[in-house]
Amino acid sequence: MGFLHPILLAGLALGALPIIIHLLTRRRHKVVRWGAMKYLLEAIEETSKRVQIEDLILLAMRVLIICLLALAVARPKFNRQAAGPGPRLAVLLVDNSPSMQADRGGSTRWDQARAWARSLLNSLPAGSRVAVLPLCNPTDPAALRDPTAQVLLAADVVDELPASALSADPVSAIRAASEIVGGSDLPNRSVYVLSDFQATDWRDSGNRLADAVRALLAQQNTTLTAVACGEQDRTPSNVAVTRLDRTWRVIKVGRDIQLNGELQRFAAADGDMDVATTIQIDRQKADARSAGVQASEPRRLDYYARFDAPGDHEVTLQSASDISPADNVRYLAVEAREEVRVLIVDGDRHLDAPVQSESFYLRYALAFGQSDAVPISVDIIDGEDIRNARLDRYDVVMLANVSQVPPAAAGELVQWVRAGHAAVIFLGDLVDTQSYNSGFLADAKGGFLRAHLGAPIDAPRDRQTGAVGLFNLAVASFAGPIMTFFSGDDLADLDKAGFSRALEIDLAGNTAADNVRVDAALSNGVPLLVTRELGEGRFALLNTTADVAWGNLAINPGFTPMMQRLLVWLLAPTATSTNLTPSQTWELSLPLETMDTPVTLKRPDGRTVVLEPVVDAARQRAVRTYSDTTLAGFYRVTWDVGDQQQSRLFSVNVSSREGDLAAIDAGYLRELAGPASPDIVWETLQTPADRLVGARAGGRELWLWVLGAALGLLVAEQYLGRRFSGGTR
Repeated sequence: MGFLHPILLAGLALGALPIIIHLLTRRRHKVVRWGAMKYLLEAIEETSKRVQIEDLILLAMRVLIICLLALAVARPKFNRQAAGPGPRLAVLLVDNSPSMQADRGGSTRWDQARAWARSLLNSLPAGSRVAVLPLCNPTDPAALRDPTAQVLLAADVVDELPASALSADPVSAIRAASEIVGGSDLPNRSVYVLSDFQATDWRDSGNRLADAVRALLAQQNTTLTAVACGEQDRTPSNVAVTRLDRTWRVIKVGRDIQLNGELQRFAAADGDMDVATTIQIDRQKADARSAGVQASEPRRLDYYARFDAPGDHEVTLQSASDISPADNVRYLAVEAREEVRVLIVDGDRHLDAPVQSESFYLRYALAFGQSDAVPISVDIIDGEDIRNARLDRYDVVMLANVSQVPPAAAGELVQWVRAGHAAVIFLGDLVDTQSYNSGFLADAKGGFLRAHLGAPIDAPRDRQTGAVGLFNLAVASFAGPIMTFFSGDDLADLDKAGFSRALEIDLAGNTAADNVRVDAALSNGVPLLVTRELGEGRFALLNTTADVAWGNLAINPGFTPMMQRLLVWLLAPTATSTNLTPSQTWELSLPLETMDTPVTLKRPDGRTVVLEPVVDAARQRAVRTYSDTTLAGFYRVTWDVGDQQQSRLFSVNVSSREGDLAAIDAGYLRELAGPASPDIVWETLQTPADRLVGARAGGRELWLWVLGAALGLLVAEQYLGRRFSGGTR
């Protein structure tokens, strides 16, 4: 038997109060000589002993009630195995998510949690062993997975744990702790979770979290101690920067462009809150806005900025400081270009009626109506002129319903793509499928990809009206960087696009090594968008027309952003700016001759890493990857080509959900544990760590039972008191 708050046992002294009151109020008898009194003496003598016994019973019950209440407040705990002061296994799960950077009484939750963890380590009995895991990524190299008896080493690990851009992953962390506990031979095992218990992380884990907690507590003599680092009685008001993007996918040097930001206010009362924000370009202020932000909906803000030099640039949106600084900033890496030249080869051009041309809608989707602020220059030629085209003048070539391409021009186009450029093919009624199958699509070495174009497939007509039916897009199967942008509420009306005809496409001849991907398909399963990285360039095949002959995609509101996303992907070998989520892998693909060229990555914390190359035999490329993207900010990669230095930039942002600081409570965690909930202890940082070390290795808390006994005695005392006094007679 032990007590979680033994100092409160001093309340047992209050049990003497009923005795003192009894003694002070005991009646003093005055002897009075009265003759008639002698007739009552015999009756009093008969009942005096019974009355004394009844008084002593009531007095004992009152003393016991007070003592039981004092014991309940001290929280007694029955140990399945006596822990005593002996050695134990302590597994610390320390939350290093962005929400832990929130202010808490003048310092951050993160700093206070680490200080509390160090205090706990200093309180462990001699011979104890310690493991330390970050709650965001328990496999982090900075973790201490093998329990050590060197408390100073464990304290150093706690001090050096990095603040992460990752959200908390309680399921993985508790599973990892369970493995460590299961491998220990120490009789007493305690897992300490130091976290703000952000609801967006703990509630979304659902049944997987419940299973992990119960599996942990099912192990003998194991307890789970939750140390809440946030405000449990309220949810702090907080404003977060939840989005930063650009209106135009391709940005022109020297022109003002529009940037889109979004703010969201969490856990706030009704009414507007004025928030100041600033946009910086390469760490120099470019624009600023102030706006009222309501609690009910996100607030979008538009900014304007100019990029004065070609290449990659850092864009930062910063809001005014508040309780949680980690979500007050958002990063965006963009590339500015002097010009992107696109050649559209129109196989069905109508100079007298441009709206009927294949290039009519495509041209405006690519160049935003030929705005002067867009660096996309579009040239259009007839299909038969492809044989005389100067490909060296262009970055991208698009063939729209072109009947056939002479073998010499086709071979030149394929080699041009392999050398680092991009090509797109739109199909249509004029396409000579036999020519394509034996040329462009003949095989992986001589053509763009292994594919076979079959017969047209028409959407079925309505049996009653005879109206032409339409195939829709299978939006749930979108894949790749072009189409996965369109998901959820951001489909841009692509779910309403309809297709009356498509060609059968057989891709069975391609293998995984060919890097062929179906990014979008129709509702009948026929591929709509097929992409491939080919050598140093990229290729895309669209199984529809660029006009409205085979459907309404060209006039769908989603057509323009889809073509812009496609263009950015096609330009990726040179348009290298990338924006990632935490832990997403970034890849750099360079020619094989760069195998011995040092490539250096500089992290947001200033640390540099040398990226080692891996040969991709299928693409004949030297590929370097980096997956330790757990810090928010900008990452810059540099390498030398001759006497010139090349560089690429990418950014990492925290999840927009990190701004919601609402937390779970002890009841929710005990509900997850189910029958094992008595082995869960819920505390806060105000609880001294040394009080949690002692008789806490396994067992059950008994305070509810003790409180119930006290209440039961109170009811019994009231009943007996009335009965002894004759109140129930």
